[in-house]
Amino acid sequence: DEDKAEAARWYKLAADQGYAIAQCNLGFLYAKGLGVDEDKAEAVRWYKLAADQGYAIAQCNLGFLYAKGLGVDEDKAEAARWYKLAAEQGYTKAQSNLGAIYEQPIDSQPAPSNLCIFILETIEVVSGQLEDLLEIFTGYFIGSLL
Repeated sequence: DEDKAEAARWYKLAADQGYAIAQCNLGFLYAKGLGVDEDKAEAVRWYKLAADQGYAIAQCNLGFLYAKGLGVDEDKAEAARWYKLAAEQGYTKAQSNLGAIYEQPIDSQPAPSNLCIFILETIEVVSGQLEDLLEIFTGYFIGSLL
């Protein structure tokens, strides 16, 4: 449709200038064939540019394409790597997808050990977030007493 094609045109202008959000959005349009011809390999290219800049949504989407073998050869270990990068930023969809990956055998490692790794890594990420929240709350509480 014309609106999606116009969106793709504007995203491309911003994406060509290195704007990660536009790169990710353009990748999504290519992945779904919205406003552009569907091209999973082109989606991978744009997602990777954004993912390399640390954009969690692009990292998660790139992980999905690797997990399903869309636009790239299926590679569960590579999918897990991208999911983990996004999950470590607190992106819950990536955390869930990483859990699903770890339920399956990866590179001949049995699934239960993968799941244990996932649980330990998730605890590590969440505990760091809880410590940050506690520090903020403590600072607020102490400040309100003064």
